[in-house]
Amino acid sequence: ESSVSEAAAQSMLQEGTVPHQPDSMWRTGVWLRREMTVVVAFVFVGAFFALAACAVSPRVSGVVVRPGIAAQHDKGKTAELRAFVAESAVNKVTVTVPPKAWSYPSLFCWLAFQSAEPEAGLVRSQFKLWLGIFNCDSYISYSDEPAEIGTFKDGSKYMSVPVGSLAAKRAAWGVMNTIPFMKIWNRILMDGQYQNHDFVVKVDPDTVFMPWRLQRHLDQVPKGEKCYFRNSNTGDIPMAGPLEVLSKTAVNEYGERKDVCSGTDMIIGTGEDGWLGWCMDKLGVSQRTDLALLKNGMNFGYGPCEGGLIAAFHPFKDMGS
Repeated sequence: ESSVSEAAAQSMLQEGTVPHQPDSMWRTGVWLRREMTVVVAFVFVGAFFALAACAVSPRVSGVVVRPGIAAQHDKGKTAELRAFVAESAVNKVTVTVPPKAWSYPSLFCWLAFQSAEPEAGLVRSQFKLWLGIFNCDSYISYSDEPAEIGTFKDGSKYMSVPVGSLAAKRAAWGVMNTIPFMKIWNRILMDGQYQNHDFVVKVDPDTVFMPWRLQRHLDQVPKGEKCYFRNSNTGDIPMAGPLEVLSKTAVNEYGERKDVCSGTDMIIGTGEDGWLGWCMDKLGVSQRTDLALLKNGMNFGYGPCEGGLIAAFHPFKDMGS
């Protein structure tokens, strides 16, 4: 089991070292140029939105990441999403997408939101600025009803994929939303686009997420390892919902044996994050502990996006926060 504490992450940042990266990367001008890109991006959007304090990744996917440009690749247009858009607009013609080779560790990221709730505005703003999951190698958005999120450079609309009601009852500890999210996992398995990547990452809409930082944590994981990441030591929930990270092989294991995780004792009255972590344990998927992945406001207090290698901060409920 791998374990990385937040203190250790801060120490590595202060010493000017970075884990799991070749020293040559730090000795060349490449890193300097990449850091300058982050600084420029920070200055440009920092006055508009606090999320931009986390800037735009200089590492992910080789795309120039700024509004209206990332669409030169097929970022975000998974097979399932293309099929949905095509069926809606072009006489129900299904479009298929050839797989693309991505460098390790590549990320398939997704989020879910209710189209009539304020979080839909957060999703649209992140898409406009290419922040959060929209800076992953591939991404997809799910919602209760089909919702327009934004426009690609070529003028095509980026739409969410509808999965039906995401409504769930609340409890004192949170939301009992396991069943709606099981539907989404079934859609992910059916679509199969995640198979082109190394890790599957679920992010809450109100989470400030930096994919390139996450990749620096994942460099240490041997390719093909079947694992998920424990990001919390609070209560009996191993993987807090704002950021859920699983290897592709772990998702495959769930797809092959998901009946193991479908008992009423696991899905009735539970939250999707607790269910997913317990499910991985029940399937025998290895658990890696990395407490430097997520800074969760419920545990650490609210504050700015600070913390050397922290990959995600939660919660930020509006654009001004």
